[in-house]
Amino acid sequence: MLSVEATLSVSLALLFVFFVRYIQHRKDPARKIQCAPRSDAHWLWGHEYTEWQNEIGKMYSKWAMVLGPVYRIKAAFFKRDIIVATDNFAVHHIHANTYRYPKAPEFLPIVESQLGKGIVYVSGDEHRRQRRLLAPAFTLGAVKGMSDDVVECTQRFIQRAGTYVGSRGGETTINITPFLSACTLDIIGRVAFGHDFRSGESQEAKDIAESWHKDVLFGRTMPGFLLPIMMSTFPWISKYPAFKTDGVAKQAALKLAREFLRQNHAHLENGDGKDILSILIRDQKHSKHAGDRLSQKALLENIATLILPYLDVVCREGLRLHPAGPRTDRIALEDDVLPLSQPLTTTDGNVVSSIAIKAGQVFQIPSVVQNTDPNVWGEDAAEFKPERWLRPDGVPSTAQLPSGPYGNVASFLDGPRSCIGWRLALLEFKIIICLMIRHFELTSTPHHVQSFFIGNLQSFVEGDAQMPIHVKLLARILDFYRQLTLCNIPQTVFLVEETN
Repeated sequence: MLSVEATLSVSLALLFVFFVRYIQHRKDPARKIQCAPRSDAHWLWGHEYTEWQNEIGKMYSKWAMVLGPVYRIKAAFFKRDIIVATDNFAVHHIHANTYRYPKAPEFLPIVESQLGKGIVYVSGDEHRRQRRLLAPAFTLGAVKGMSDDVVECTQRFIQRAGTYVGSRGGETTINITPFLSACTLDIIGRVAFGHDFRSGESQEAKDIAESWHKDVLFGRTMPGFLLPIMMSTFPWISKYPAFKTDGVAKQAALKLAREFLRQNHAHLENGDGKDILSILIRDQKHSKHAGDRLSQKALLENIATLILPYLDVVCREGLRLHPAGPRTDRIALEDDVLPLSQPLTTTDGNVVSSIAIKAGQVFQIPSVVQNTDPNVWGEDAAEFKPERWLRPDGVPSTAQLPSGPYGNVASFLDGPRSCIGWRLALLEFKIIICLMIRHFELTSTPHHVQSFFIGNLQSFVEGDAQMPIHVKLLARILDFYRQLTLCNIPQTVFLVEETN
């Protein structure tokens, strides 16, 4: 039992905190921005909890339809209100001035434990330096040089999935997530530092897959919701050892990279390897200034981070509706004025074309909402219609769309912190799609698939992270499989003839 004095002290401390926050709120110009309905907010966890409970974008879109592309939501723990921004001018201003609007600090300990202090983690001058030094590995020419590795890894995925489906009569429903995850991990291993994860069958690949699956499931639990909120409310807890433990993926990547560097540094400097590590080491060898080189530690940390018309529009439409990073959070380091692309009506009835913000203001930018605004894309904004990109009047004018490195969609962000690996992501996307439709007929299942934001976009069915899809081998592929079976040819060579 607490003594009367202790109870009184705690009560006075809480009262003081609430009083300070009340005064801050009264002086905050952002309070003139309209707020999402209080009826949608939890009394303690605010609108953040409501948004977390629902599929990504659902509540943001609901509130935007009523309040417009800039509005406030109540933060958890009675913290300062969060501004949600999908207005193109406002979002571009934040991304273009990214070093004045860095990532919200509560996510940094999580990023460090999973990916290290690479380009995703660092900010300011260090981010500028790392991005400049990493740029040679992600040029158009460099990415084209990775295509053979991407094709080979995808062929192995096709062979593995084809064998599985073929052994079940040539048609079955599978959870495609582990197959694709193994494929993309294979690709990263090959193009990052020439390592073979053996289509997800190596022990380190299995450890990484298991770890990521656990992390994703944890993200849908109440502790998973509370973790970043607790870190932002009580920053000192991130210093505890439990929060400093490196994730399995980071440990595996650093271990492999160190071993690879130790064994192959001389060869990498003088060879013609096309993987990212080889390109970076060769480029740094010819750098004249020490400041133009990444330290070995920084190099390792960054490793851990790592034209058919209809195919192109399928990719554009897929990325528009399902961006891998459907939301990013930013915080203003200084007072600023945010421009708007369309007038905003404030709580006092005034119409403004810009809004003043104070230092410390947190922003949530849901790119998935930017990409599916019905006021821009029309009533079918949320529908998958690749053909819209082929019609002269199918896509809104550039002035109405977000800016970014690809296709006027917000999926790769914008400005100095736009995704440095977007070309590689597109290459993977297109090659995987090409080879899948060459061998399989893919159809949806009756399962209700939900999309949640857990660091990135994750699909869930019945509480588990998965993506069921009905896969049928195309007739010519099924005939080939049956011939292998009749001739007692090992299935390990399945589909090899299709890749020559």
